[in-house]
Amino acid sequence: MTGEWRKSSYSNPSGNCVEVAVLAAAPGDGLDRLRAAYPGWTFWRGQHTGSYWAMPRNAGELVSADSPEQLATYVANFLAEEAER
Repeated sequence: MTGEWRKSSYSNPSGNCVEVAVLAAAPGDGLDRLRAAYPGWTFWRGQHTGSYWAMPRNAGELVSADSPEQLATYVANFLAEEAER
């Protein structure tokens, strides 16, 4: 993911303005197929770690993997388990 920082219109408990990251898909990061298949999820590749990351639509558990394929397997398993509930 690439992006920039901007000031939020919301303040933290101390009353100070907070900064938030504005994320955009990084071209050629290998995650376009996952983004298309799971539009409610956020996917990115860590610029410093090199790991692939995903966050479910409910902002639950943050997941990392060594490859987009591993990430795809995790997401598919997660959704299958969620459907069984």
